[in-house]
Amino acid sequence: MPNFFFLSVWRNLGSRRALARLRSYYPSLFYLPGLLFGQLLSYWLPSRAAFVAAMLVLSIGFWRANSSRAGLGAVLLLSCGVGILSMWAAFPSLLPKEPAGMHVLEVRVDQPPRYRRIGEVEVSLLVLALPGRASVREEGVGLLGSRLLCRAVDLPWRNISQIGEGSELVLKASLRSIQKSVNPFSYEATLLRRGYIATCRIQYAARPHRQSPPLWYRIRRGLAQRVVAGLGDNEKTGLLLSMGIGLRDRLSDRTETAFKRTGLAHLLVVSGYQVTLVYYALLGVVQFCLVRIRWLVRMVYVPALARACALVLGLGFVALVGVEGSSLRAALAIIFVVIARNFERAGGMLNSIIVSLLVISLIWPGSYLEPGLQLTYAALFGLCLGLSCRGSVFGQYLRACIYASLFTSFVVLCWFGQLSLVGFLLNPLVAPLAAALSCKGGFLALAAYLSGCDPGAKLLGLVATALGWFRDAVLWLSAWEYAAAEPVGWGLAITLSAIALISVRTAWARYVEFLLEEGLFS
Repeated sequence: MPNFFFLSVWRNLGSRRALARLRSYYPSLFYLPGLLFGQLLSYWLPSRAAFVAAMLVLSIGFWRANSSRAGLGAVLLLSCGVGILSMWAAFPSLLPKEPAGMHVLEVRVDQPPRYRRIGEVEVSLLVLALPGRASVREEGVGLLGSRLLCRAVDLPWRNISQIGEGSELVLKASLRSIQKSVNPFSYEATLLRRGYIATCRIQYAARPHRQSPPLWYRIRRGLAQRVVAGLGDNEKTGLLLSMGIGLRDRLSDRTETAFKRTGLAHLLVVSGYQVTLVYYALLGVVQFCLVRIRWLVRMVYVPALARACALVLGLGFVALVGVEGSSLRAALAIIFVVIARNFERAGGMLNSIIVSLLVISLIWPGSYLEPGLQLTYAALFGLCLGLSCRGSVFGQYLRACIYASLFTSFVVLCWFGQLSLVGFLLNPLVAPLAAALSCKGGFLALAAYLSGCDPGAKLLGLVATALGWFRDAVLWLSAWEYAAAEPVGWGLAITLSAIALISVRTAWARYVEFLLEEGLFS
């Protein structure tokens, strides 16, 4: 894009005509920067009341001014205030009186246990009662109803090995309170945003006196047991369960490391990409069936009904794999896509992405500061940028994959100091095939096995074998010396700067094209 466009774009960016057109296409765009900045700013503000008062005064001044730029300033300030208040509203309940020390607690396991190391379990607990205390106002005030992140030794003969999501038990644990950090990217800040008030080490646990796992959790575990019974407990089965329904318990550390090194770690979780694949597959099946019901075609608008039915089934799939993390974000994104399509809003995919990020930031303040959300939206913005470019379908696909890999590589490099070189090649060529095989092929094979059409699980075994070959290829590539780079010092700074410059330059060029197409130059 010629450089002389820069001054023209900058001059026309804040014009009344340009702002009106942008607000008609992306009505949520002007609220997002202020909201995100306000949530970040809340970590460092010394005085709440003074800042909010000053911000409101400035907002009123901007609002009364008869100018589009003044109106934009008021929107930014008000959204910044909402961001600050959303974070402040979240933190008081997370910081009770110092709960450190040894405590006897009756708790419920509110998330599936995680086994990050051999012989150790990490579990999220909700405190139900404080046995042996006459009043909850005694030491440990604030513990009742709070969440703890605890670890314990996991051995087959210990009671802790019998727990699962929904289990209730009494335990004795040493607690360590989590203090608010001024660094929003710290581990403590992440735990506080997720609702935890303390970490603990479980010293003793009684047998669970109640097991009440959620319905979807029981269904998922039942499916996993059926698959293991049909295919055996091995790495291929673990890969199928991980890529299909999000169960990573049977994957080895070697496999996870290999997928991370080759830039394919997103395939090991049921992320937004897999949920999107399932949604569009269901949409095709539902629409194929509905258009053949003639009386229904005459009565309702079939595409809208098909999208609604596929959305309900897709949300059921999200509930099956676990309503958390990337799958939940994908579910919200799909909801906004369906709403936007049914109401024919302008802006398309980008508008849905912006709205979903805005809603997620309001529901979980500060979640955009975590690598999971950053990776999700870096990939989404890359895909949106690539698909918005003109050209053939294959060219759009390649650009979308390259931009998504470029944007996510910047996030990975910032957080983990690693840049996957082969990932730029594998993500556009191999990742879609593997995801389609695990989601669509695995879904059909599992349905055939459970319905009795394939009692020997031969089709399921074929899918697992193909995924096993894919895993072997990933292991072989990850052993290559140049599969990934880990720049340090000046090398890291130069690499980050280069990726950031290319990303900003690409996004800016596309934005200038948008302004030219929409005639936003005066």
